[in-house]
Amino acid sequence: MDYIESKVKKIKEDRKFVYTFEHVNEVFELHYYYGKKSEVDLFHNGAIILHLTGNREKKNFTYNISNEIINFSIWIEYNVYHTYIGKLNGVGITINDKPVQHTLADTNMHIKNGRYGYFILLFIFIIKIIFGYYDSYINFSSHIVSILSISVYTVPFIILLISFIRYSKWTKFALIVGIIFTSLEMIEHFYSLYFYIEPGINISTMLLWIFIRISALCTFINAFRWKLKEK
Repeated sequence: MDYIESKVKKIKEDRKFVYTFEHVNEVFELHYYYGKKSEVDLFHNGAIILHLTGNREKKNFTYNISNEIINFSIWIEYNVYHTYIGKLNGVGITINDKPVQHTLADTNMHIKNGRYGYFILLFIFIIKIIFGYYDSYINFSSHIVSILSISVYTVPFIILLISFIRYSKWTKFALIVGIIFTSLEMIEHFYSLYFYIEPGINISTMLLWIFIRISALCTFINAFRWKLKEK
């Protein structure tokens, strides 16, 4: 993907990200103050040339430099629920329709976010393997039987782990694998709840585990959509 390279650093004490990039041999800095009241300041040679506040659609404006007219597009996206459905919060910027690296305009940022779905999915399978092994050993007092009994989880776990490790090279394949296994995991979870739900079960915990699975699925789907858009 063709983009304008940028360097980004996070300044925690000021709750902001600083993006530094060049165009026509001129250095620009964009300061993104994250949070519910997001703000953006765009600087050129230390002088502020644009200030934005709050969530808003693209702000398009032109800037004349070195006898060249530059077309900027800048926007802010910040919603708390975005994190839970696999979407990114932050600032997007394009210059002459060319995305600036590491901002929301950069397709790779959205695609890489699919990795977080794997963190959730691998965590779920690790929990299942641990508790499955423990439960089987309590019932049969045999390590061999316990290992065999959890193969239904260890085999998918190995496939998911390999897909996660090779994510950068097998991105589309890894996302499809993530979507399939998360969907199967949700079906299995709802099936278990329907047939094996026990009286007195903690509803909050049940809803939390459902929500976690939905979050993983949304993360994979969103990243996959951006992968399909990639040029």
